[in-house]
Amino acid sequence: MGTAVFAGIPSRYVPPLRGLLGREAERYQGWSFKFAPRNGKEPQLLPQDVNEIERLAKDSDDIHVLGWTAQSKDNLASASIIRQYFRFRWFPLHMLQQIGSANPEGFLAKLESDLGEESLWTARVKPADLSSPLLLPASCFKCSSRHVELWRHAQAYGDIQNINSAEQAVSQFRREYLRRIVFSGRQQNKWLDQNELVFDEDGERHAIAPSPRSWKFSYRVIDGFHYDVTHQREREFSLRDVGGTSHRANKREHINVDPHGYVRIA
Repeated sequence: MGTAVFAGIPSRYVPPLRGLLGREAERYQGWSFKFAPRNGKEPQLLPQDVNEIERLAKDSDDIHVLGWTAQSKDNLASASIIRQYFRFRWFPLHMLQQIGSANPEGFLAKLESDLGEESLWTARVKPADLSSPLLLPASCFKCSSRHVELWRHAQAYGDIQNINSAEQAVSQFRREYLRRIVFSGRQQNKWLDQNELVFDEDGERHAIAPSPRSWKFSYRVIDGFHYDVTHQREREFSLRDVGGTSHRANKREHINVDPHGYVRIA
């Protein structure tokens, strides 16, 4: 079952929205609804909302965040933070007023349409397991300009073509960078970037990432999962993490990096 989280919604709208969704439950079969509300008069998304969303995600493995805001520039940063971990889309602000109105059909139809698109995204784009290329860290994995938009495609919404493009981007990326190579003395399929760095996802699970980095694209990553990055030819190499810091490995050494591009020391 998918879980839609309404984020940034003023708390006074939550009771009537619960009631409305309860009356229209047949329309949204396969979905549950949760709320990360604001106490103020205006809808507003805050960076710390990601912590509340993670708390709400505890009992679900398929989280879709629908955000509301009356602000613009400040909330773009908040949305960017949430997108690092969870599937996110803005919901039209003007439809907030329809929740308690005599005719909420516009709101209900828009929600039905958006959740239909989200169901397709889950089925066709969302990582299904640890082998998804979307879990690779975009800041570390070097690829051609033709494939660098993989992660952006997977975040797009609002048109079925976005899902088609994302699905195609995932397939093309897999064909290009999942290579049959000699690794640990035998032929294996491994992610190999343009710098000849091997991103091996089969290493020992250790160095558990702090919350909320156990999520990416609404996929709950196994505790301790990371990539052991080595050079295919066992040479020295350097890797730049998500913060721009360069890390160097000597010959035959590896660097631990998580799906968000953070280097793990232990």
